[in-house]
Amino acid sequence: MAFGLEDKIAIVTGPGGFGRAYALGLADAGARVVLADTADSGPDICDAVRSVGHEALFVETDVTSEESTLAMAATVAAELGGADILVNNAALFQGMPLPPLDPIEEMPIERWNQVLTMNLTGPLLVTRAVAPLFRARGGGVVVNQTSPAAWANSPGRIHYAVSKGALLPLTRSMARELAGDNIRVNAIAPGPVTTGDPASLPAEMVARLTERMCVKKVGTPEDLIGTLLFLASDLSSWMSGQVLVVDGGAVMLG
Repeated sequence: MAFGLEDKIAIVTGPGGFGRAYALGLADAGARVVLADTADSGPDICDAVRSVGHEALFVETDVTSEESTLAMAATVAAELGGADILVNNAALFQGMPLPPLDPIEEMPIERWNQVLTMNLTGPLLVTRAVAPLFRARGGGVVVNQTSPAAWANSPGRIHYAVSKGALLPLTRSMARELAGDNIRVNAIAPGPVTTGDPASLPAEMVARLTERMCVKKVGTPEDLIGTLLFLASDLSSWMSGQVLVVDGGAVMLG
């Protein structure tokens, strides 16, 4: 099925397996991809996209800095003439293996601030910076990345759960506020996803993570590409302010 993304300009924030899979998926669907990422991983992802024959642009970006996000948007406007899609993927504590627990009374407040700034303020800053580029082209699409942790919280990760939970009203508020400019805003909530080899995960971990799933497997970033392309394309043109949970059927909303 064609997603109609040919010659669309898609900005993907954030590194790692998610950013790589999203960039490749969008490029395979015909979009020109911008990697708004750090110098640690952005050039490698950009090279991966180019190595399979697609166009990609790396713009070094700190999503927690208003100055940096505005500079990124200005570069995209100057180099490519605008943008049509934004994927707010950059986050801390995303994917597996899971980081050590941070119990409430032991969690450094610096880590709380760091996680909320990256996971919540970051999407706000990037969206604010990119919205004028959408407006100039008659509209656009934002896809935020939240998590089932917003509903199924785990002790010791309150910073992550709160940051991802707050993305739900952020997504809905953005959808309402930007609707007049033909900008749609939705979100993906991926379940347990490994950015490495699923076969390398301990069997007891896999059993625990998949216990409540209908589809008994730990996900990979590639399992999310179809959902991303649906939300980024006109196939979802009558959707905004929604979150799609992609977790093997563990968390069911309704």
